[in-house]
Amino acid sequence: KVKQYKQFLAEASGKNLHMEHLEDEVLNGGVNGTRGAIDFLRSLRNMLAGHNKEAVNVTVKWDGAPAIVAGIHPNGKFFVDYKSMRRPCFIQADVDEHFGGGPLHAKMSALLEHLPKLKIPGNIFQGDVLWTEDKDKKIQTIDKERQITFTPNTITYAVPLNTELANAIIKAKIGIVFHTTYRTAGQEDLADLKAEFGADVNQWTSHKDVWAVNADFTDVSGTATFTKADEKKVTDMLSQLGKDFNKVNGRFLDSIKDDNILKVHIKTYINSKVREGEFIEERLARDCVKFIKAKLDKDVAKLKSEKGRTRKQMTVDEYLKKLNGNIDQIGTVFRIMALINNIKLYIVEKLEEVKGLTSTFIKTSSGYKVTKPEGFVAIDSFDSGKGLKLVNRMEFSRINFTAEKEWDK
Repeated sequence: KVKQYKQFLAEASGKNLHMEHLEDEVLNGGVNGTRGAIDFLRSLRNMLAGHNKEAVNVTVKWDGAPAIVAGIHPNGKFFVDYKSMRRPCFIQADVDEHFGGGPLHAKMSALLEHLPKLKIPGNIFQGDVLWTEDKDKKIQTIDKERQITFTPNTITYAVPLNTELANAIIKAKIGIVFHTTYRTAGQEDLADLKAEFGADVNQWTSHKDVWAVNADFTDVSGTATFTKADEKKVTDMLSQLGKDFNKVNGRFLDSIKDDNILKVHIKTYINSKVREGEFIEERLARDCVKFIKAKLDKDVAKLKSEKGRTRKQMTVDEYLKKLNGNIDQIGTVFRIMALINNIKLYIVEKLEEVKGLTSTFIKTSSGYKVTKPEGFVAIDSFDSGKGLKLVNRMEFSRINFTAEKEWDK
């Protein structure tokens, strides 16, 4: 029987879908979230091992900018807008009014001019812009090969010249990758729209002036499969993960899910470690509590009256006493999250071996260095409004902090 994933994927409806990292489901969903993340990893393993009976799709995260929407407004007219959908542009005068003088003006103007050529049907679609002017594309020699390149944000995408794909990119006035659909049937207001992952661009008219693709995972090399050794490795890690999951105190795990202050502070702590180039592990539980104590102490110090500070300090002391009494449990939670992250990375590395549509590079002070795609998104086939990020957090965070950017979104 096909597993349904609605009960454990992160809630992500409405505009500008916010995707969580898979390992954060431990914090977001407690016992059910952790169980769901484990099941999701099993389904990804089965997909890559060729036993694709379970409901999971994978899309590639492109590093485009800015994020925009385009399509048919509920009023029946074609429009483009920034992803927030607060300034719809139906004619060029709207672009001048809403974006005049700003960095997005030329981009929105080009998008409004060329995207109607695709005859986008019925709905509204969100995507990431890759280029809107010829000067955004360059012919360069990278790895001793002449390539057409574009750098919408952090990553440089490159396609060898004299290929059908390169010729299409060179001719196109604009390039965009679409990844999200807003269905407008029965809706009268943009604020009422619900987002779904995925965009079926194959139904649109093609036009030489527009290079539009969707984010579906494309394995042009045919190598995105696990060997028996890969499958065994992931199965063994999943088995260990299951044992650790059985050891955790379910009540404590669910208490994190229900405690927004603790949840946010733990996520902030994890991100601070990621910026330092490492991920959390069991031994860092005590360090995390110290980190939370410092944050809470700052909150106490901000209060103006001594009476208020004393009262708040008593609450903080009680809270920290509870956390210090559960150091071992926090350590177990960290171990579970680290193992989920390790299994995810193993799967991501396999997906990264695949040759996609373009090669990806990072610009450094000494030239271009080969890098990996930003990451992938795993989507629930039964509910396309739900998805989880499969990203090497350390790798992409480091790139984002150190890259020389052509355009700042």
